[in-house]
Amino acid sequence: MSITEILWPDLDAVVGSYPEPVTILRNQGTALKEITGGRLYGEVLEGEVSAADGVQYDFYIGVTDRPFRYLLLSTQCGFLFDYPASIVNPVAGTAMKAEDTESFKEQVRLILMSPETKELLRRMLSFAVR
Repeated sequence: MSITEILWPDLDAVVGSYPEPVTILRNQGTALKEITGGRLYGEVLEGEVSAADGVQYDFYIGVTDRPFRYLLLSTQCGFLFDYPASIVNPVAGTAMKAEDTESFKEQVRLILMSPETKELLRRMLSFAVR
């Protein structure tokens, strides 16, 4: 009986982690929950559309204990590299590309600080107090 020679790396040594853009968005979801006293939350889900060389993640904001959730932005990054990452803002109908961590954070900051997002948060908070 022969044993097949294994040419794969030691998988215990290969530590998997989410792409950095996903981690940044998850942190912002946690921050939203903290600054709203738990009334709103941010959630990152794997998107329904994936490209051959990457995966899409959708960032939703929602009202805790209510069935309200809104797609605020989507990002797509590669399987092998975190950047460049694309960012789609369906509210404004814009698409941007981030070449590195700082540009990704800046693009997300622009979306989070936009008048449209501020109005969305105001309305969602009004549902949270009912």
